[in-house]
Amino acid sequence: MKSYQSFTLLISSIYRSIYKIKDKEMSALGLKGTHLTCLFYLHEYGSGQTAADLCKLSGEDKAAISRSIEYLVGSGYIEPGEGNYRRPLKLTPKGEETARYISSKVDDFVAHASKDLTDEERLILYKALGKVESKLRLDLEEEG
Repeated sequence: MKSYQSFTLLISSIYRSIYKIKDKEMSALGLKGTHLTCLFYLHEYGSGQTAADLCKLSGEDKAAISRSIEYLVGSGYIEPGEGNYRRPLKLTPKGEETARYISSKVDDFVAHASKDLTDEERLILYKALGKVESKLRLDLEEEG
């Protein structure tokens, strides 16, 4: 298999698998994969994060994050601060409990997905992916 084909096939396959796992795990809670993103990052980075912060932290689409926040506010998982897109968000007790559960599941998922890697291989993998992502992002920024 050629480099381009290997690269794109592997990245796409990993992304699809993660997306399916997120949706499967969250459906058991009556939530969706993008809800996981909001709850996880609010839990990990603390209250006061905005929708813009969540987009930057997760790399998720602004519209998807906005829809998720709207749903999570309406369902009692998040309390919004005053304002609009830049309003600070806070987990409710229900949201905090769910986010703790999600965080535990995420830890289990990462451990399982990388269990056949040594610590050194894991560091090399993340370093290499970081370099590829950075290069692609900088190239796109230069194009305007």
